[in-house]
Amino acid sequence: MAVFEYVALDLKGKKVRGFVEAETPREAREKVRELQLSPIQIIISREILKRKRVEKRIGREDLALMTRQLSSLLKSGVPLVEAINSLGKEFSGHPLEKILADIASELKGGKSFSEVLKIHSQIFPSFYINMVRTAEETGELDRVLNRVATLLFREVSFQNKVKNALAYPMVVLSVGSIVLFVLLWKVVPSLSRLFEEFNYPLPLITQFLIEFSEISRRWGVWIIGSLIMLILIFLFFHRKWGEKLEEIKFRIPFLGRIFQRITLTNFSFLLSSLLKGGVPFLEALSLTRPILKPPSLRKFMEEVEKKVRKGESFSQALKGNPLFPSLLLRMVEVGEKGGNLEEMLEESSRIYEEETEFILHRFILLLEPMVILGIGAIVGFIVISVLLPIFEINEILLKK
Repeated sequence: MAVFEYVALDLKGKKVRGFVEAETPREAREKVRELQLSPIQIIISREILKRKRVEKRIGREDLALMTRQLSSLLKSGVPLVEAINSLGKEFSGHPLEKILADIASELKGGKSFSEVLKIHSQIFPSFYINMVRTAEETGELDRVLNRVATLLFREVSFQNKVKNALAYPMVVLSVGSIVLFVLLWKVVPSLSRLFEEFNYPLPLITQFLIEFSEISRRWGVWIIGSLIMLILIFLFFHRKWGEKLEEIKFRIPFLGRIFQRITLTNFSFLLSSLLKGGVPFLEALSLTRPILKPPSLRKFMEEVEKKVRKGESFSQALKGNPLFPSLLLRMVEVGEKGGNLEEMLEESSRIYEEETEFILHRFILLLEPMVILGIGAIVGFIVISVLLPIFEINEILLKK
């Protein structure tokens, strides 16, 4: 629940200011009317906005580290409020310091840990809050927090693997682009002036290169501006029609398979973690739905939930979507029959993570030489275009 600041008129027509707690601006407006005031403006409290700016600076890695340390303190017998205060000192100067101080203050006020985490839902994801709520009921908060920390660390580790795999090709592409920029904007114009002094008919490829260099220099600002505009347009369309783009992304040959396996890995491990954390099965299914990127897959999962509520087995309900391969369906079926569904889901998550890493590694092995060859071919064309007239002029001079 957020805090809203309002500007309103009282019964005498006098302007007044105040604060109300509400879930939405509309609810806040209704609460102001209940105070016999006529609302003029409803805005979210500056303190809330300030807190949200702080929360945006906190990454999953920081959250995972804090959660692991909190789990260790609780396991050692330290009370929750005292443990959070200790962590606040540990994260001194870090954005988490303020958040932890707020959490400790709310806990002292009588709220439960899960209720307090819900206030900071921008930092703490829904699965985190629900696992903590279940842990409070079972009295196993330290064990569940340790499980949550493992889940967060695993998520960060997996993202880092993908970023590291793409780092080298991106560096090669960036360096190659800078080299091409220098050649086209600095080297080629200097050599073209040199060729003009000899008044020698240049080869076609050299003429093409000089003309292209001249156009790029003349219209360089417009070209760069157009590229920036295209990026902004793409970002706009991605924000507006992001769901449709997600559907297209999963249909891209080879790359689509990587996205599918990443989704399977995250889905299996999160569902396994929620079940091991004591979250009821149907609620756990609902919590895993947001990580399923294609909208069609989220809708399919809604249908799965309805079927399971009606008594159908999870493995049977999953059939009918190509994203869920026969291996996963078989492992889910075995887990249901053996009463160890969470273990089987975790095992399938491990299998798909290894498969994703293998596919990604193979993709990078193909991408690296393609990028190098592409940049090399362009640089080679420029070098040949420049050297060819130099050799020809040199031969003429030697004959004389």
